[in-house]
Amino acid sequence: MAYHLSNLGQYGRDVERYADVDGYVPEAGDKLGTMNYTVETERGLRDEETWADWLRDAIAATVGANRAVQAWREL
Repeated sequence: MAYHLSNLGQYGRDVERYADVDGYVPEAGDKLGTMNYTVETERGLRDEETWADWLRDAIAATVGANRAVQAWREL
């Protein structure tokens, strides 16, 4: 299941672009059809290669944001 943007607080800025209209960011195994993207965003992600790239970038952004959250918690 997708990861919710609200879990990242202020560190979610780099992840926002990957979130659907409900605030969910795709994770490994998620399919485009399970996300609630705008029609314009979905149009740009129709082929499998583009979705795979989007998913890879979303995961990387989420990992980075989670690391920032963890570092903040350890202050």
